[in-house]
Amino acid sequence: MNKEKLLQLYLDFIANCSSIAAKSVKNYSDFKRINECLELLFPKEQGISILDFDNPNEFEVVINKLAKQKQFTDYDNKGKNQYSNTLKYYLRFLYAKQLFSENLKTTYAQSIDEIPIQQIFYGAPGTGKSHTINEITETQPKENVFRTTFHPDSDYSTFVGCYKPTKTKTRRQQRMNMSLEDLAKELGSYYSNEELGKISGIQKFCYEYYPYIDGEYMSVNVTKLLELAGIPKDYNVEINKYVKFCHLFPKQDPDKITYEFVPQTFTKAYLRAWQTEEPVYLVIEEINRGNCAQIFGDLFQLLDRKNGFSEYPIKADNDLAAYIGEQLSKESREGIPETVKSGEELILPPNLFIWATMNTSDQSLFPIDSAFKRRWDWTYMPIIQGYDKETNQLLKWNIKVINKNYNWWQFLQAINRHIGDITHSEDKKLGFFFCKAENNTISAETFVSKVLFYLWNDVYKDYDHSPAFFRDDNGKLIEFHEYYRQDENHKTVPDETKIQAFIEKVEPAFKTVDPDANPD
Repeated sequence: MNKEKLLQLYLDFIANCSSIAAKSVKNYSDFKRINECLELLFPKEQGISILDFDNPNEFEVVINKLAKQKQFTDYDNKGKNQYSNTLKYYLRFLYAKQLFSENLKTTYAQSIDEIPIQQIFYGAPGTGKSHTINEITETQPKENVFRTTFHPDSDYSTFVGCYKPTKTKTRRQQRMNMSLEDLAKELGSYYSNEELGKISGIQKFCYEYYPYIDGEYMSVNVTKLLELAGIPKDYNVEINKYVKFCHLFPKQDPDKITYEFVPQTFTKAYLRAWQTEEPVYLVIEEINRGNCAQIFGDLFQLLDRKNGFSEYPIKADNDLAAYIGEQLSKESREGIPETVKSGEELILPPNLFIWATMNTSDQSLFPIDSAFKRRWDWTYMPIIQGYDKETNQLLKWNIKVINKNYNWWQFLQAINRHIGDITHSEDKKLGFFFCKAENNTISAETFVSKVLFYLWNDVYKDYDHSPAFFRDDNGKLIEFHEYYRQDENHKTVPDETKIQAFIEKVEPAFKTVDPDANPD
């Protein structure tokens, strides 16, 4: 941060976060005398200023040294402790800045107060849970949005990361894209190696780099190579001879296996949030399809937030701490507590938003306990007719069967009434976006494979498919496979006659619709 910006931030701090009178703020930001004393402490650093110190721990050392310096104490006594108080307030400022990034108030105040930092969007399938999150996050930089999907096999290592064997290229493989100049430089270093000697050096070079010379990796003019390396052309014959010899005993160059910490979605999002002051989103799809207690582990404690920060930091295990410390030492934003930067402690910052989706109708789910639930805001997604946000007009989708259009929203209202009557729950109902329309039309194929299949297998199978819309006019159950037939080319296609009968039994009002009409 430049000195001008840092000074303004300090002025804001003492004006708003201290008991200093407004008329005295200027005095407490006049560092002229203090800087004179600093120059005596650091004679080799010309123009040194109090604003050159950004680390509170280092600045405390400077304060202690100044307290022993006669020129400083003389100034301080004459100024009635103004200078020592200035140092005290600047130290407080540095500690505050370390805990809260400079833009925390302006950047995150609205986010913390108005947008839930941890929330779960829940409701029936097709109500737009993922779509709602996508609309918000698609305006963010791609590098600030991280997504994962929970499933029954998800665990802590797939969410956070762990050590894994990793295949890496060997030194020679990494050099496959070397230029002729790079190759000449390598040849020159082998040739001039006094321990090897000229002949042995060239032999060693050929053994290491023969794929570059014989055309496997690149085609090299040996005469040009020698010229660039500053080696007599007489060695042309020697190099060609050694390359042929190397082919008789080719060097094995398998991929190298190493063990590295491989970060997963949580760790990537966590690091990014401490590397930028911009909002970072960790999106968890289908959060209740995984065992949250097992997946989050001790991260569960971090979900208690106060002013956006984790109220109760946790100690990272050694592998995770080492990885985080290594990454944040390369790139991090200013003002990070040292314990966080080193990876020793884990603290969620206020710019890390964790949002999740949950389909309440999914089968074979893990229960989410009340302790976990209360750490989230819950956003219910009701079943409503979809609308186009660009035109702000309701979407008028239709199901097209035998050249007849059936209003999709009218069908949904009818089938959802049936589902509610038989299940006494909203969990199994269908949302407007349960399936997708093309050009406002849901095809018979989409309807039978998405809607009918869901109703048959996930909703009504426990109720013996008792509703009349699953049966023919004689009351006989229509098996699911009967909604398909073979056409004249022996291709399996939807049986639109049976699909039409199903739809019109769900909503008898459809029978009165003009076959050529396109209902609103």
